[in-house]
Amino acid sequence: MSEVFTKDAFDKPLADMKPSPASCLQDSATVADALARMLEKNIGSVLVFDQEGKLSGIFTDRDLLLRVGNASEELDKIPLKNVMTSSPLTLSFKAPIKQAFELVIKKHIRHMPVSLSDSISPDTIAIISARDILRFIVNWFPESVASMGTTTADEVMISDAHDDAFLDELQEAGSQYLTGAVFSLPLAKVIANPPLFLPPTTSLDVVYEKMVREKAETVLVVEYDTQLLGILTERDFMTKVIGKKLWGKGVAVSEVMSPRPMALMPRHKIAHGINNMFKYGHRHVVLVDEEKCPVGSISVLEILHFIYHRIYGSSAQVRKSV
Repeated sequence: MSEVFTKDAFDKPLADMKPSPASCLQDSATVADALARMLEKNIGSVLVFDQEGKLSGIFTDRDLLLRVGNASEELDKIPLKNVMTSSPLTLSFKAPIKQAFELVIKKHIRHMPVSLSDSISPDTIAIISARDILRFIVNWFPESVASMGTTTADEVMISDAHDDAFLDELQEAGSQYLTGAVFSLPLAKVIANPPLFLPPTTSLDVVYEKMVREKAETVLVVEYDTQLLGILTERDFMTKVIGKKLWGKGVAVSEVMSPRPMALMPRHKIAHGINNMFKYGHRHVVLVDEEKCPVGSISVLEILHFIYHRIYGSSAQVRKSV
């Protein structure tokens, strides 16, 4: 397989990506039904069909956080159709991969329904995720990415600023292609949203309010702004918080966070970040400085923004997903 990825590769149809079958529910289902399905299948979205068999919406873990969150109402009393994202953008399996890539970047969509036939039904609908698109791209670079393996901030890695500058020149923005050199650039090159830091004693109610207000996907739990204790993600809210009656009881974020997250330094290579994500199932790479103080995190979507800019030379401004 060539270690050069040209923009023409995105002309291939979405069918070539072999999208995963979608998990579907009727619009008579409740949020409790959707949450149970997402936990059972370990997925981040379900598609919703109306009584006539038409696709009417999509419900994601982000909808769960932003539209359900700390609702006092029992989840089995909340109709799914009241909190889903209605009329989701849907692509045909014949559509070029580039179209899905552009929608992910410009509309900040993490889950894209794909019809596997000319008619849409629960039996002919699939899902393409931002993570799937990233995997499609990096599969072209077995030597430049996969062979780099995984690492952590505890492992010594020597980085040469002159080498980084040389690699940067090899892969200019808007070059209409991608070479393996781009994955040897440091993670610091990826533009990320400002991190949300909170102390471990912060109550879940306060954490939720701040995540919604900031549209943050993650919270880094820190002690004295210097020691990384854990991370709380949208997936943690789905699996550990929502539906478990923890609101208003003073439960601290330290009780539900994922402790001691794997971290990298900004000078680690982009390939290291991608490999860590794929091997360990992470959506984010936590970054720490030389003293192991937390400095932020990078998401799959932010890495895709970086790649898009390198290929096409322009990109929608990086912002928090909606």
